[in-house]
Amino acid sequence: FTVVKNHFPKKDSGFSLLHGDFSFTNSLFDKGKVCFFDFEDSFYGEKEYDLAMIYYMEFLPKKGIIKTLDIKGYNLDKIGYYAFCIGIRKVALSKSKSQRRYRLQKLNMLYNRLNKVTPENI
Repeated sequence: FTVVKNHFPKKDSGFSLLHGDFSFTNSLFDKGKVCFFDFEDSFYGEKEYDLAMIYYMEFLPKKGIIKTLDIKGYNLDKIGYYAFCIGIRKVALSKSKSQRRYRLQKLNMLYNRLNKVTPENI
């Protein structure tokens, strides 16, 4: 652990340990607390990535939901960008035509919202 810790960037770098597959399917509510599991896709990166994952996987069809992610210190443009990248990956990894079609619809919806460049449209 010490070797890994010594190679992490300083805290002010904006990087943190990320879940990597942050969604409702990888969490449980227990006694009023949220517990996360399935950290096999964890990595070290920008904190907006995990919010982008849950946005793409859970909230994308809802307009204006990005405003709820406007948490101090989070960049909404990065959340949108990472959500788009996640969408491309999800389309590429689709296992069936119907799954690919659904993921392409979500990706197209996100693309159209990002082109409008306002947080209200994301």
